[in-house]
Amino acid sequence: MFTDIFNIIFLDHPRSKNLTYFKHQRMVFYYSYIFFKNSFFCFIHGLLPCLFATCIQNAKGEIELINLSRSVTLNAY
Repeated sequence: MFTDIFNIIFLDHPRSKNLTYFKHQRMVFYYSYIFFKNSFFCFIHGLLPCLFATCIQNAKGEIELINLSRSVTLNAY
């Protein structure tokens, strides 16, 4: 019973993405860092449009690079 609940809460989703719990955690924390950093830049851009004019494109590009490198790594196995 306990192991079923533990697996549902902590392991099912990462395993469905072919990741361990800690690899999934590290990846999601890095995404969070990227979003937080770029949300700050976009907030400043909203106040001063001359600054950080490409903040959305930069965030999108960073996420795409991570996803691309992850898919290349997964396909290597």
